[in-house]
Amino acid sequence: MKTLTIILILVTSTAFAQKNEADSLKNILLLSGNNVTKIILLSKLGLAFAQQKKADSCILFGMQGLQLAKELKSISGEAEALHSLGHGYFVKDEIKKAITFYRQSLQLCENINYYGETQKESNLQIHLLSDLTRCYEKTKTDSGLYYRKRIVLLAQKFKFLQLEASRTHDIAYSYTDGGDFAKSFEYHYKALELAEKLNDIILTVSCYRSIGNLYCVLEDYQKAKYYLFEAIRINKKVEKYPPRFIFAHLSNVYEATNQLDSALYYGKLAYQGGIDGPETAELGYLIAIYAKANERAGNYAYAHHLYTQSIEACIKMNNSKTLSYAYLELAKLYFKESKIDSCILFAKKSYLIARLANVPKVVLDSSTLLTDVYKAGNNRDSILKYQGIMINIKDSVFSKNRIQRMQLINIEEQQRQNEIKAIEKQYANRVKWIIISIALLICLILMFLFYRNKTLQRKNTELQAALLEGQTTERKRVAADLHDNLGSTMSSLKWTMEAINTKNLLPEEQRVYLNLKEMLESAYNEVRLLSHNLLPEEFEKQGLKEALTVLVRKLNNNTKIRFSLDTAENVGKLDKKVEFELYSICLELVNNILKHSQATEAKIALTKDIKHLRLLVVDNGKGVEERSGEGKGLKNIRKRAETLKAQFSVKSEENQGVSNEILLPI
Repeated sequence: MKTLTIILILVTSTAFAQKNEADSLKNILLLSGNNVTKIILLSKLGLAFAQQKKADSCILFGMQGLQLAKELKSISGEAEALHSLGHGYFVKDEIKKAITFYRQSLQLCENINYYGETQKESNLQIHLLSDLTRCYEKTKTDSGLYYRKRIVLLAQKFKFLQLEASRTHDIAYSYTDGGDFAKSFEYHYKALELAEKLNDIILTVSCYRSIGNLYCVLEDYQKAKYYLFEAIRINKKVEKYPPRFIFAHLSNVYEATNQLDSALYYGKLAYQGGIDGPETAELGYLIAIYAKANERAGNYAYAHHLYTQSIEACIKMNNSKTLSYAYLELAKLYFKESKIDSCILFAKKSYLIARLANVPKVVLDSSTLLTDVYKAGNNRDSILKYQGIMINIKDSVFSKNRIQRMQLINIEEQQRQNEIKAIEKQYANRVKWIIISIALLICLILMFLFYRNKTLQRKNTELQAALLEGQTTERKRVAADLHDNLGSTMSSLKWTMEAINTKNLLPEEQRVYLNLKEMLESAYNEVRLLSHNLLPEEFEKQGLKEALTVLVRKLNNNTKIRFSLDTAENVGKLDKKVEFELYSICLELVNNILKHSQATEAKIALTKDIKHLRLLVVDNGKGVEERSGEGKGLKNIRKRAETLKAQFSVKSEENQGVSNEILLPI
């Protein structure tokens, strides 16, 4: 609990100013009883004093933390303390010692995979790599570049895109400072891609500006203008990035292409931005650009004033590279004005500073100017001296430029290929979305058709159910009419015939009477049978099998033909419509047997196999006479079979009866 309290106090203390932070850390250190926590606090205390530029205090607390960490054998504590010591010696400007402590700390971190109290973008390993980069920038550019690349690798490992983008941009600047423009282009394009992915407008503007400046240095002014104006366009979205450097590069472009009015316009914007904005190391560069534009426009007096102002700013901000350039341009101006002594003085200053600052282009231009000046004065010794320097540097610079231009061609070709791939990918994505859209449209159409089909099927089912219900109702009504009306009438006729006294009739009349009575009895039985069988009660209650059983029993009780029924056990309850249609077909076939077959026996069979339901109605009558067409009864049967998608077949031979088969697929 005490440790948690200490950490809470530590977090709160970071909100204070640097001095208060150091005091707060001292108070926390006194409260702490945990030795591991003490090491961290001692290291943080050292870093707080480093921020106050109190190197000795920083080193003191760093050493105490290191000693305690070694006593506790805490490797992570040693790493923290060594980091603090590195800061102390960096503040003392003892860069070699700072590098030693930073490297030792980094090695320990890597050995135990330690990243400090957090694995965020501010973790200890990233801090150490950044500190080493800062140290080596003062001594070895290549080593600083090496540690920057390691930061990028670590950022990629933890997917710190913002850190990766900014450090990639820094690497590009390092290559620019080293004169390796091809590599600079490569890393600027990578940084630009990351910046656009992150929607980091400020970094995007910086990348466009830097690429534009590189094209300006390589004298590809058309591309330079494109990237610089693109930087201005994007910068308008936020107006946070100071556009003075973009204006300075544009002034260079227009000065190089002899568009002097535009060069003066953008040079003045850059100059005003530099004077009005925060003072930076590049102020001298901004002033020198405007001075160069004025010199080209013939404003020599004002150009003198501006070059002098630029030199003062460079000396104040210790900007050796721009100082060498300003001295060179001032020397050239003196040469134009035939002020040879002043020209030689500033040309030599430019040459010496450029040699120390490692600016080959300025060394070449200053030695070339001195050679030309001494040629005019016929100073043979000085001519040979600077001419030799000029030739050596020119060969080196030209060779390097040639290699870089070849590399640049390769990079531009790669960039073009990347753009082609991006266009192809965009096209492929567009085609993919078109295909997906078409597929979705087809799916919607299919869903609509499916829904419509289901709706039609439902309506069709409802219609068939209504039709079946109507047929059932109509059959009931017809059966009732036959039984109640026609049956009653025929019963009355039968009773009337019974009332006639046959004794008073002649023999011929008695024969007609008996024949008529027999016909009336037969008609009455048929009407009665038909009214009972149109839709028997058993059909509605128990289904087809029971209705057929009742039908056969009634037929055997009321007709001379002997009917038999065979129904398979596996035939269960069927669909209501199927049962209705099969029963109707069966009635029609039975009616045909009764009317036309002259049979003595008939059979109804209902069977079922894996694929089919079979209804078979056969008799042993005289068979079917060959006629040109089917009768109405057979047509009705065939139509009912078609509604069930069943096959109806009739087989008949003379005096061998008729076999009627309904084959219904399951």
